[in-house]
Amino acid sequence: MRRIFFFVVLLIVYGSLYPWHFVWRQLPANPLWILWHSQDLQFNRFLVRDTVVNIALYAPLGMSGYLAFRKRLWLPLLTGLILSVCVELVQLFVPGRTTSILDVMTNVTGTVAGLGLGVLFENIGGARRAPVRARAGSARTADRDALILLFLWIGLLLFPFFPQVGLSVPLHRIRIFFGTSFFEPVAFLSALVSWFAAGKVMGAARVRPSLRWLGFSILAVPAQFFIAMRQPQPSDLLGAVTGFLLFAGLRRIPGITRLLAAAFLLTILIRGLAPFGFVPQAADFSWIPFGGFLNTEWQYGILVLLEKGFYYGTAIWLLRASGFRLFSAAAITAVLLAIIEVAQIHLPGRTAEITDPLLAIVLAFALGIGSRERENEKERQREMERSGNRHRQQHNKSMGRG
Repeated sequence: MRRIFFFVVLLIVYGSLYPWHFVWRQLPANPLWILWHSQDLQFNRFLVRDTVVNIALYAPLGMSGYLAFRKRLWLPLLTGLILSVCVELVQLFVPGRTTSILDVMTNVTGTVAGLGLGVLFENIGGARRAPVRARAGSARTADRDALILLFLWIGLLLFPFFPQVGLSVPLHRIRIFFGTSFFEPVAFLSALVSWFAAGKVMGAARVRPSLRWLGFSILAVPAQFFIAMRQPQPSDLLGAVTGFLLFAGLRRIPGITRLLAAAFLLTILIRGLAPFGFVPQAADFSWIPFGGFLNTEWQYGILVLLEKGFYYGTAIWLLRASGFRLFSAAAITAVLLAIIEVAQIHLPGRTAEITDPLLAIVLAFALGIGSRERENEKERQREMERSGNRHRQQHNKSMGRG
């Protein structure tokens, strides 16, 4: 988890200072004085946008910091404060950027929010607070990797979490919904495998009863009429219902996890290459990680990142659940994404870049941390069981001698 924490720090620095164009200029005062007096508060939608972005950017820092240090929570808090101040000071020399003490405050708020998420993540399965004897039964211990994927899926369904004010926009979206083609193959297949996989993830995360909650989650599709910047399609709802029904009927069939893993990889391939309109002219390939995400509008970029995180992370998780080792599961997913990116050179309207294979590797690393913690927990449980058996044997021998 400390490696994850360090990697999050690097990502924040990389994203905050991208594209790394600096211009030296003479400052009118001490940089810290400029930062402290940069209290330009104008309450508008841009202020709300920047606040949400800054909190979301530093929440992973607080969450990974809590899981890495736990008893020394001042370390992630101090890191968030120092990192935010340093980034704001460096932005004095970045063209087009502004330095704001409000950004420091919201970044620290994001770090604190991340600490709260870390507490929730650690205790949601009951593994930390339950007695050792109760934890010996794995039924009460949640799969931490599945919890990560569940958080990504909820974010994908409900982001950006802002309700749409008024009824005119939702009514317009409903008219678009009924005026759209009822069946789009790619959207239908994506929703189907997503809901089926979400059912498996809920079961592994010990969300009980998983079938009922999976059915309840279908309501998130029509709820998107009332969420800012979301437009559900009929194929999304049809695919969600079909995925739920298939999960309800097939979830206990032997070998279904392997079939689901294969279907998930196939869906990723189809999504990456649709509509298969290849042209002979090759476009450029970008070797800048996360360049497309950092250059796009922030809300759309985060939504795409949540979507890719869920799909690629779930593919790796399903492969592992099918019996593959973590390295093999990560390699299969990353190679498939690399093939898709290379093929997208000849697909108009697509941006071929190195980001997706790298994202799969990062997700595999994060899931590997959770897997090692789970194996350590199981080993501790086995050791406690062996110790208990030894004590019982000694007690029985002493009673026999008596």
